Amino acid sequence: MLLPAGAVFLLLGARDLWESHAGQMEAEESFAASLPAAKATTRVALRVGAPVAELSIPRLGTRLFVVEGSGKKELRVGPGHLQGTKLPGVKGNCVIAGQLS
Repeated sequence: MLLPAGAVFLLLGARDLWESHAGQMEAEESFAASLPAAKATTRVALRVGAPVAELSIPRLGTRLFVVEGSGKKELRVGPGHLQGTKLPGVKGNCVIAGQLS
């Protein structure tokens, strides 16, 4: 009984890891494609799940893409920007949420 339960937990963990990796790859592509459009306009409409910033932590050797929204689906992709707070790079308080995997 413990062996099947362990296999289920292993598969759930692998699924979360895969979703996070695939989501970050998709966010990176989308972020790179949206940079010219963001420079052309001063105000960009953000949809939930769209990448809004690149977060780099050199000390940890990590680079993550922050997505708009802080729901369960968005946090599976990576760190999420709390809607209603200032965007990263804008003067004011910006809230970025995350979850441990």
